[in-house]
Amino acid sequence: MGAKANAIEHATQAHLQPRVDSNPQYEEFGKRVERIITKRQNGSITDPEAVERLTEVSNEILEFEEELSEQGLSDASYAIYLTLDEEYGDVIADEETAKNVAQDLWEGFEEEIQTDFEGWETRDSTRKAIRKMVIQRLIKTHGLSSLAKDDEFLEETIGYLIENAE
Repeated sequence: MGAKANAIEHATQAHLQPRVDSNPQYEEFGKRVERIITKRQNGSITDPEAVERLTEVSNEILEFEEELSEQGLSDASYAIYLTLDEEYGDVIADEETAKNVAQDLWEGFEEEIQTDFEGWETRDSTRKAIRKMVIQRLIKTHGLSSLAKDDEFLEETIGYLIENAE
């Protein structure tokens, strides 16, 4: 049974690792997997319990990805949507508004930001251009000046856009 737990452990981690920075939900899944691994290693849970819990997390990941696909949002849009919906509910009217803002920011990124040269993602000028685009769209298109002034939101959004464009 230990081999099965190891196999699920490694497969789940391998699936999550490249996605952790692209969406906060993957980070949460990764933390859950780590907790299960730690409990298994220190004997708090048995191998069969670890297999069951890891399988549950794996199934939740697949459901999450299916929902993501059904929503028609890119990974970046969905990450921004989750951030807006979960952390800025006092600013965003409803889920549909959060979805529209997230999609608009991704579309703005694709339309306005030049990403066709080596090292674009690490240049200060690129980050400044993304920041400007996000602020302009938040204010002019969506009337969300409070979000446009929220440095934490802006930095998270810039990170999601860059990470998902690569």
